[in-house]
Amino acid sequence: GIDCGHSLNSSDCGASGIKEESNLTREVGNKVIELFTNKGHQVVNCTVDYCDSLNDSLYRRYDKANMNHCDYFISIHFNAFNGSAHGTEILYNSETDEKMERILSNFTSLGFTNRGLKQRTGLAVLKNTNMRAMLIECCFCDSAEDMNIYNVDSFSKAIVEGFLGETLSVGQTINVTPNESMAIPMSSKSVFPTQLSPIQKA
Repeated sequence: GIDCGHSLNSSDCGASGIKEESNLTREVGNKVIELFTNKGHQVVNCTVDYCDSLNDSLYRRYDKANMNHCDYFISIHFNAFNGSAHGTEILYNSETDEKMERILSNFTSLGFTNRGLKQRTGLAVLKNTNMRAMLIECCFCDSAEDMNIYNVDSFSKAIVEGFLGETLSVGQTINVTPNESMAIPMSSKSVFPTQLSPIQKA
């Protein structure tokens, strides 16, 4: 399952910075979905654009992944702090794996500071999913250093290549409308991403 973190309304809005987190998560997440689909994987989109509350937003994300028996859940987020903090990190609930390590390594190769793999046992989308899950904090949306490096194509490619452990051909990079709504049914080759930012980690 793929989850583009945070909603588009105030009940679960993302961090504000040089760019808005809620827009960035959808920009990256939709491209990630397309790249996985182009490789023959069926993806469950667990994104929630509008919600009644933070709890409603979080529940609908992990519940959709669980109801569809996803093999893996990925929540995509961007950090924000004080304008000076920068870098990339991946949050997990109980165990790390090579997929997380490869994705983080790919981000680092793009020029981002490696902030490491961090265990977070209290995050709803990590502790309530029935499958292996990771929350990717791609970089800091309030950092000029990070936003100068950020590129949606290289980010989405880094995630998919790291997850699959293979290199995508140039022809497999596609254009996706940032707020395009996608609901793709799952199969035995399914992957599932999620959401989250340092300002509201639930």
